[in-house]
Amino acid sequence: MEETKKTTSCLMLAANLETPVSLTAVFDSEDLKDTGIEFDSHITILYARDKFLEKMELLDNIMDVGSKATRDDILTYISKQRDFAEYAVPVLDLFELGNFENDSGYVVLKLKKDNEWFPILSTLNKGLMEKYGITSDFPNYTPHLTLAELEPGTTEKYINSETLKLILRGSLVHFEDFIVSYDTGDKVYKVHNLTTNHAVDRFFRIRELRNEAMESE
Repeated sequence: MEETKKTTSCLMLAANLETPVSLTAVFDSEDLKDTGIEFDSHITILYARDKFLEKMELLDNIMDVGSKATRDDILTYISKQRDFAEYAVPVLDLFELGNFENDSGYVVLKLKKDNEWFPILSTLNKGLMEKYGITSDFPNYTPHLTLAELEPGTTEKYINSETLKLILRGSLVHFEDFIVSYDTGDKVYKVHNLTTNHAVDRFFRIRELRNEAMESE
């Protein structure tokens, strides 16, 4: 892939968010905007606007930043095949329901600060921003999983939804692989796996979720 000025790179940690009920049963179709319900669950680690980050270098740089303890945690994570049944944890043990509002509304799961993943991801974000000379538009890094992109002003309805809260209490999450996405314009994204612990399972899972959503419309 050729480097271009307009290429935006996004480093992410892919996740398997398993809910007992499809989120299509919670979010009203008229409230959804653009991407709508997010079936490709992930936490953004680094967003590099108008910068091409070579995928072959990214994994090495992930290992280079941060403390030795953080590097050891990452190395252990990416070097083992992680089984969902063994490593999945209740969503609300790690996350809390929240929202973001700008030109769209977003219902999200914000990573709590009192778990092992928050310092790991924060260290990666800070270290990689310094390594690549990236400046964020936001004062603080807030690792999160997006549940849905909505029309502005509609997020509070879902933040206060007892149905959504009940579903989340019965949901599990499992972190899978490091991936990088390139946005070359016109909403065309090219996604590459930096690790491949669950790449095939993830591909078919996302396709099935999207097909189920289309059938429910």
